[in-house]
Amino acid sequence: MTNLNDILQNKIRLYDQENGTELARFVAFLERGKVYEGNEAKFFHVGKTGELLQKYGMKGDITIGKQAIDTRKHTHSKHIVNTVDWVKIILVINNPLAICKYIPEGKTFRLYTSVVLEGNVACVGVDVKKTRSNIEITRIKTAFWRDIEKIGNAETEILIYPEQ
Repeated sequence: MTNLNDILQNKIRLYDQENGTELARFVAFLERGKVYEGNEAKFFHVGKTGELLQKYGMKGDITIGKQAIDTRKHTHSKHIVNTVDWVKIILVINNPLAICKYIPEGKTFRLYTSVVLEGNVACVGVDVKKTRSNIEITRIKTAFWRDIEKIGNAETEILIYPEQ
């Protein structure tokens, strides 16, 4: 089991109490090696969309499933997103540095945020998809050190926040 410090464990407990979420259950799932127990639900309710995300059409609960935490979907040559990193990313998801919308798909967004990974501030791209009444984290696309100016300059995404 990853040694999460007491402060982080208390933060998770308070976060779940305040938001009616299952971040602690998600952490336990990661700690078990991404193995479901018995009839455990396949998705984890890890947050609620905040005011900024709602402004751009993302509403409801924030969920995550096993497919989003496939190691191949969130690696970088210098870093693999671990349990503590997942918690950090989820705790800041409602305060992104930037939001991009995928051009080919109307329901998919990338939320760029930053977290401290291995002592460095890293830019993290969190892909989310709107479902009927929620948004689902579909993958951590990037965990790397990136120039903020390059965000939204790809052929497949357009920057919608901050507005230019």
